[in-house]
Amino acid sequence: MDDAGDIAPAAAMGMMIIDTAAGVKILHYLLSRGIEAKTQTWRSAVST
Repeated sequence: MDDAGDIAPAAAMGMMIIDTAAGVKILHYLLSRGIEAKTQTWRSAVST
C-alpha cells in the first residue's frame, strides 16, 4: 500500500498488526499465568 502512495491505509494496517500482536501476547500471558497457578502450586508450597 505504501508503494502505491496509500500512506493512511498502510499506517492503519500497521497499527492493526501491532494491536493484534499485543492482544495475543496479553492473552497468552494471562492464560499462561492461570495455567501455571493451577498446575505449579507445589513450587510455592514451603514445608518447614
